Amino acid sequence: MSMKLVAQAVPEIGDIADASIWEGDTFNAGFTLADKNDPVDSISLSATSSNQDLVPDGNIVLGGSGENRTITATPAVDAFGNTEITIVADDGTFTTNRKFMLTVNNVNDKPVIDNVENITIYEDEGTQSVTLSGIGPGPDEQQDITITAASSNEALIPVPTVRYTSPMSTAPLTFTPEMWKTGSSEITITVEDDGGTEHGGVNREEMTFLVTVIDNDEDDSLYGLELSRGILTPKFDKDRQNYTVTLDANENPIQVKPSVLNPDVKIRVQGELVNSGDYSNDILLEPGENIVTITVDAENMINTKEYNITAYFDVDTALDIVALTPSNHEENVEVDDDIEILFNEKVIPDAGHILIKRASDNSVFESFPANDFTRVRVTGNNTVV
Repeated sequence: MSMKLVAQAVPEIGDIADASIWEGDTFNAGFTLADKNDPVDSISLSATSSNQDLVPDGNIVLGGSGENRTITATPAVDAFGNTEITIVADDGTFTTNRKFMLTVNNVNDKPVIDNVENITIYEDEGTQSVTLSGIGPGPDEQQDITITAASSNEALIPVPTVRYTSPMSTAPLTFTPEMWKTGSSEITITVEDDGGTEHGGVNREEMTFLVTVIDNDEDDSLYGLELSRGILTPKFDKDRQNYTVTLDANENPIQVKPSVLNPDVKIRVQGELVNSGDYSNDILLEPGENIVTITVDAENMINTKEYNITAYFDVDTALDIVALTPSNHEENVEVDDDIEILFNEKVIPDAGHILIKRASDNSVFESFPANDFTRVRVTGNNTVV
């Protein structure tokens, strides 16, 4: 009697050499796959990374077919360092693996700096100071930094001065507009590190902001506009003069708070004088569309600018319970059921609104457009009117 023994073979993964790439690049390689006992297409392949911060497992893609296979590994954005990649082959009986080291070399990231908002000042205000912030060489970088500043209109604003010591994250910037001059100049801040530009590296970043110097006698602009209720749309801009706001029934009345730079400017809200930075008197809105007007008179009493807020006062959707004061003006009427109000005279179409007010403070509780009808049916729920 004789027996034939069949040797079981494990899957075989071809060599993959250690590799080095630059930050921002993708690693690609080919390798072979073999199995003496099983069809290679039946072999299951997987791959893992020892450094998930550098190359997450989800960034490894295995491809190809038969004996010719490929691997693609994409490092995370702005990441560099080393990781060991392991490929595992499983034929259902045996497993084997192949490992190689992937090095991702650092490429210089551009330095960073926070934006500075545009600045408006009056002429002859002297030296101005701005704090530059958010200064750095970029993510996980350690380079030295230098900062310079330039002015697009040196006749108005000579070259600004920056005092910076690396690696601080802030720096003072100063500039002095020329006396008796108005206009504008774009200030450009250049941040540069010493990391170089090899392999696509970026070693500089520019940030700009506008400085406007104005004649205070002629200034008729608002520099701030707030509401006590509601949201101004669009966001306030001194060069925009028309805005809107939508308000519900519980957001009436409103107040307006305008602000100016020159304390000698005259501000009027609905014709009444208001101090800069103070809220106006209450503005009682009628149902529907209301126009709130803010007038700014310059110190020279010649230049004038008008700002308008269109306030949409919507009372029809704000309250669930509607109540009316009966036509005989009785007080403290308990509304337990549907009630019917009969007007003595016919309501004239388009004559305005029928206002329903609270007896306690005379505030508007509900309103109806004045249509051609002589009675109104309202559902209440134990509401005292």
